[in-house]
Amino acid sequence: MIVEIQKQQERQRAIQLMCRIYVGSINFDLGEPEIRLAFENFGPIRNVDLQLDPITLKHKGFCFLEFEIPEAAILALSALGQIALGGRVLKIGRPTNAPQARPIIEEIQKEALTHAGIYIACINPELDAEDIATVFEAFGPIKSCKLGYDLGNPKHKGYGYILYESMESCQEAVANMNNFDLGGRLLKVCRAITPPMPDLLGTARGDPKIASGTSHLFGVGPGLSATAARQLELEREREQREMLEKKNKNALEYEENVHISSIQDQLLLMQKLARNTNEYRVIVLRNMVGTDDVDEYLEEEIVEECEKYGKTEKVFIHCDKNPQGDPIVKIFVKFTTAEGAQKAQKSLHERWFAGRQVLAEFYDEKRFDKKDFYG
Repeated sequence: MIVEIQKQQERQRAIQLMCRIYVGSINFDLGEPEIRLAFENFGPIRNVDLQLDPITLKHKGFCFLEFEIPEAAILALSALGQIALGGRVLKIGRPTNAPQARPIIEEIQKEALTHAGIYIACINPELDAEDIATVFEAFGPIKSCKLGYDLGNPKHKGYGYILYESMESCQEAVANMNNFDLGGRLLKVCRAITPPMPDLLGTARGDPKIASGTSHLFGVGPGLSATAARQLELEREREQREMLEKKNKNALEYEENVHISSIQDQLLLMQKLARNTNEYRVIVLRNMVGTDDVDEYLEEEIVEECEKYGKTEKVFIHCDKNPQGDPIVKIFVKFTTAEGAQKAQKSLHERWFAGRQVLAEFYDEKRFDKKDFYG
């Protein structure tokens, strides 16, 4: 029993290490808020360890970032070379201070591949678990769809888990839905390593579900005896056999029923997303000008052009670099009304200016007000 508890403790420590990443090449003028904004789309962040130089009182250009869940770290690592912050492409990697945990981490990752679970991040706050299930059931029958919550907070934290009935559905969902634009946000999707804590789940209807328990792997949970673990394993095997038989027997009937209901549900979801889009007051104009065109008169020219569609509240011109390191210019325009932003986006998107085709997109107002111009 003591040996089993020690093994579970080692696994929990390994999971905690899997939540940590190294972030380097950070602009010295940026701080923790900007780093959090750059990585929060992958999942909830527990801590940013940004050590300061005692002489300059500035950070050393790198940090260790810890997520609450390991899947968020996996997604962040997959974005290596794709995140530019403050004119620099960030370096992302695993900390190398615990090589002894590598065999356990590899075992955990191998076990996760035997389960049909996926992790989803960067979920629009206006969508609930039922909305997410409506979209993802296009890849096959869903056993459960749950979102992560903070206790006492009715709004989810922007991430969730889906458990499919088949491995094929799981693989197709990951392959097709990562970076899929849903409600103005690019979803981040990968295979699940661990489910969310039972007392922080949202049910399929999107309501917080209060229950006791602790976070555990898809495999054996902490504190289970060998006998109980074996019983749990046999029960899972039986359920998988039953699901496979049911799928083979009723595949055609399921596809016919889901096809009809999915069309209705997806129409309702699209209507909901359309209402959300209608509330945006900020747009971002990409590829409108080059860095050589940025001068003291540009802001005035942008205001003049955009006020053809509605009264502008603020214009901000942001010079940055794309993931390849090339300089780019993003122009943010905040209108006094959502109607003005709607008209401007519709008119300016894919319109040609001085040999450039403009991309006009809606931008999250909260991120704009926080001076997060890196989306």
